[in-house]
Amino acid sequence: HSDAFVVGNEPKQVTAGAGIPREPDLDAVERAFWDRLGARETVIKGVERFPRASLCTVQNGHASFSSYWDPSDLVETARLSVDDAAERLTELLDQAVRRTVTGRDAIKLSGGVDSPAVAAFAAQPHLERGGRRLTALSSVFPDYPRVDEEPYIRIVSERLDLDLHTQVPRIPVLTDVQRWVDVLDGPTNVLHIPEMVRFNQWARELGARTVMTGELAEHVFTQSNHLIGHFILHGRWRAAKRFI
Repeated sequence: HSDAFVVGNEPKQVTAGAGIPREPDLDAVERAFWDRLGARETVIKGVERFPRASLCTVQNGHASFSSYWDPSDLVETARLSVDDAAERLTELLDQAVRRTVTGRDAIKLSGGVDSPAVAAFAAQPHLERGGRRLTALSSVFPDYPRVDEEPYIRIVSERLDLDLHTQVPRIPVLTDVQRWVDVLDGPTNVLHIPEMVRFNQWARELGARTVMTGELAEHVFTQSNHLIGHFILHGRWRAAKRFI
């Protein structure tokens, strides 16, 4: 409808409301596979993504957007020591995890930094609220010992007294690919969807109703290649030199 402004949680809702066919934008699909999809783009023709942290005003069929929150002005404005930052991070992690724990939870546990940190804050509140140890679910790879994290997973599990369950992943990445592309309105190159679904089913079979993870935290804490661009754009040459 040329005179309508249609908004939905999913592209399929927008295409249905606007009366347009749900067809892939093949150029956008290619960009998605290379992590180059624009902030406003979707992989469906005729459907745009609503800008993050924005307000939309529609007048005479024309939509305009304005941002209501931009964190860039807050970046690096604090004057904290390393000890102060560590203390505050501890407070915030404890707050965030305690809000999540119900007593019927599971943690998707790896041998890295992120999910063990979540588990460390969740184990005691879970025991207090549920009367049982926190369930830990882990993928292990005994056929690939050089990259298998099971030894570290077991150290974390024993230290935190978790109820550990392990599995060797066997589900191919392209299992039911047509179905999942249809459900998600496009492909994803970030998550192994069939394996994620199996993990959630596994958690449910063990009595959990909430699954906690540390996924994507590495983008905040350990993957810092973007910092060099930030330093240069803000003229922080000494910081850029130290980083290099």
